[in-house]
Order: sequence, then C-alpha cells, then structure tokens
Amino acid sequence: MPSESRISAANPPASGPEEAVVRAFIDEAWNQGDFRNLSDQLAPVVKLHFAGRDMSLGVAEMVAFVQRFRTAFADFKWSVDEAVAQGCTVAMRTTFSGTMTGPFDGHPPNGQSMAVSFQLFAHVREGRICELWEEYDVAGMRRQLGIDA
Repeated sequence: MPSESRISAANPPASGPEEAVVRAFIDEAWNQGDFRNLSDQLAPVVKLHFAGRDMSLGVAEMVAFVQRFRTAFADFKWSVDEAVAQGCTVAMRTTFSGTMTGPFDGHPPNGQSMAVSFQLFAHVREGRICELWEEYDVAGMRRQLGIDA
C-alpha cells in the first residue's frame, strides 16, 4: 500500500522528496523571488493547468509567470495550509495573499488586499515538477481587490 502523509498548518518538514521540491518551489520562487534553483525544481517544460487554461512553460516562462504576480503584489505570500503526498503526486491546500501595489490584469494598483484559497496538485518525476493543476477563487480575489469580476 502506498505511503500517505498529511501536514497541518503547523508546517513541519516535508514528508518526502516530492513534497519537498513543491514546497521549495513555492517558498523560493513565489515567496522570495529567488529563481536560482528553479531549473533543479522544474522539468524543462511544465504543463500548467491554471484558471481554466492549459499552458506549457519552460523555466524562463515560469519566471515571467511568477514575476507577474510578484510585481502586482509586492507583499505576495503563498502559505501551505495542508499537504498530502502519495507517490509522485503532491496535493496542497494553500492560501495566497497580498496587496495590489502594481498593475494586475490590466488594472492599475489600488492598495487593496486579498487572501484567497488555492488548491494545487503537482506531479513530480525524477525530482522535478512536470505538471501543475491549480485552482483558486478567482471571483473572490477580484471582489476583494475591487476589480471587475
């Protein structure tokens, strides 16, 4: 029977290498804006299923994708609330938050804050993230930011 691990908001260390690489990607790239280890964390091309769109992103394209959010939300924070890892799949219930201090989706900065529930499934092969399925409360985020839904 495959092993399964659950991690609470207390945020203990990752339960295995698959979860560790996903947590490192979130913490280093998204929270710190540090892309030095990205080529070690990601496959050469990552299939990203995000907000109803399917994309294939290389490392440079992933950097641009992350920077879009970090530029719009200077205090951007992505927290892992709970994680379950089984085999090559890591599932996470997370929260991302920030204050809109830069332009976002064609809207000027407005100083409004948001905190949004975000679900993530990552597939890790040979120690690198190769596919991400991400869903978040787009309408709730836009409502909190006071921008068109």
